[in-house]
Amino acid sequence: MRELWHSLNALLAKGESVVATAVVAKDGSAPGPTGARMFVCDNADLLGTVGGGPLEGKTITEAAAVMAHGRPSILPLDLSGELGDESDAICGGLVHVFLERLDPTPENILLFGELERELAANRTCFLVSALGGDGPGRALLAGDGTPLAGGLPEPVLGRVPGLARSLATPAVVAIAGIQYFLEPFAARDAVLICGAGHIARPTAQIAASDAEVVTVAIRRVNPEAGQDNILAPIPSRCQLLPNTSGARTAAEAVRIARLARSGGCGNWIKIEVVNDNRYLLPDNQETIEATRILAAEGFIVLPYMSPDLEAARRLAAAGAAAVMPLGAPIGSNRGLRTRELVRILIEEIALPIIVDAGLGRPSEACEAMEMGAAAVLVNTAIATANDPVAMAQAFGQAVMAGRTAFLAGPGAVGRLASASSPLTGFLHEGLAS
Repeated sequence: MRELWHSLNALLAKGESVVATAVVAKDGSAPGPTGARMFVCDNADLLGTVGGGPLEGKTITEAAAVMAHGRPSILPLDLSGELGDESDAICGGLVHVFLERLDPTPENILLFGELERELAANRTCFLVSALGGDGPGRALLAGDGTPLAGGLPEPVLGRVPGLARSLATPAVVAIAGIQYFLEPFAARDAVLICGAGHIARPTAQIAASDAEVVTVAIRRVNPEAGQDNILAPIPSRCQLLPNTSGARTAAEAVRIARLARSGGCGNWIKIEVVNDNRYLLPDNQETIEATRILAAEGFIVLPYMSPDLEAARRLAAAGAAAVMPLGAPIGSNRGLRTRELVRILIEEIALPIIVDAGLGRPSEACEAMEMGAAAVLVNTAIATANDPVAMAQAFGQAVMAGRTAFLAGPGAVGRLASASSPLTGFLHEGLAS
């Protein structure tokens, strides 16, 4: 997200206007979370995504009109109806997209520059944008509600901080008859990714946990299943990460990814190419090839791989957004058995390292984060627990604890004892004197 705002600021600094689009409301299993952002440049270049497929196509068309006339617009799109029939969409729902033209004014340059600085410093802040009405329409607030840039009418400014601080995800709120879009940016950089491979009740509970990303196999999505659709329980705050489970070759993985995007499930994709039926170990060579093709097509590619330094380097060169080495065979709950190989990847690869598969205990997720992993992906350990909700919360807490420990810098490990108190001034020395 920080890179997206950096790109916007670079365009404004060059004097270019941009149409900013944002998913401000959604109902159903529509692609992309509420708050998904895409910037459409005057030359039709795109930064970010609102979900791909028909949603993105209609948004781009509307953005061209907004660029021309300069008036903000709210675009309602029903992906479960007419658009879904036209595109055979596997994700459907009602989505509202807000579009506005951002010109390179001193006020915009100041506000969005300040937002980028707040994100770079990992400080909580809130962006507030008016969806209608006259007068000042945008402000940036610090985590405590202090205005940092922009302006809002006084009655609104008095109410926004309390509302903003109560939000965990972007939302539309009505104040004094005007709708405002509130976007919270929390100071958090540790991520728990959950799988939805175990359906029904556990899936709903996983989605209700501390997870920020939920991955689901495209072959298991059934848009005609209603509330039994595997996507139905996933809340809008979660980023959907489709995966290519079932693919045995790079060509199959590429085909599944393209189907997911054309069906409106966004451009995030987790590559899984597995030929081994016993241990379900990923095929690194086929994974590298699929990554190369999809990254060139604009996908955000997160490849699942066996931890190997050379393979990780090739994935990075192929355009992967992160590398996802397994901790143990998938679904085994055996823990971080590949810890030394994962540690090497963390030290040598510049991309985020996400430990995927095999983690069975929150303590193992904490250990991975202490080592410097950017995230962990957990599925079986949560879904098969006696209390999936409590286990999901435990994993979320473990991820944050491990990340905090990594940032704090654990002390050195020694072979011999080292007294924490001085070895002088003992009681018998005082008696002898």
